[in-house]
Amino acid sequence: MKIANALPALLLCVAAFPVHGAVIGFEHIRNAADRIPLNQVAPGHGGVSWGADFFLMKSGAWSDGAHSRGRLGDWVLSSTAGENWIMPNIGGGSYSFDFAGGDFASLSKGGATFTLVGYKGGSETWSQRIQVGTRPQYFAFNWKETSGIVIYVNDGDQLILDNLRLTPAPGAPVPEPQSYALMGIGLSALLLRFALGPARNRA
Repeated sequence: MKIANALPALLLCVAAFPVHGAVIGFEHIRNAADRIPLNQVAPGHGGVSWGADFFLMKSGAWSDGAHSRGRLGDWVLSSTAGENWIMPNIGGGSYSFDFAGGDFASLSKGGATFTLVGYKGGSETWSQRIQVGTRPQYFAFNWKETSGIVIYVNDGDQLILDNLRLTPAPGAPVPEPQSYALMGIGLSALLLRFALGPARNRA
């Protein structure tokens, strides 16, 4: 009976754990300044490493700023007109991440194109070309276990990024609380089955 009573409690523990996921924005970064490199003031922000060519920008600080059109926060991330990368933060314990998507806009041009290339295990696995204007919009990627992203600028413009759906994976295979709870459910179910076995035989 005690084993059977333990099962609902374990199920409640599992239900209490939040679903994992992260939306990475760029608000409230200490020492933030317009056009300062992100990795200079917040290395490892959001659990990943950012290339030196990404810098913070005060949203709406440019002509026809995307902030006035909604979706973006007061601070956004901007690429340069070259090659930009996002990598796992190895020193921080992340070896890969899931990249679901994010809000993107062009800094100054309408119809600018950018190519995002995703790597998995060191090999190029995904490639998606997006066309954006100064009005920010959400683009979905749904890349799993990504080991790196490179953003290529195709027309000399700069890409604005915000609200990135990016979830780092842990670097060490340490079970999370959910895993312990699920193991407890499995063990309790196994013990319950053994406990009921003799009773069934006696019946």
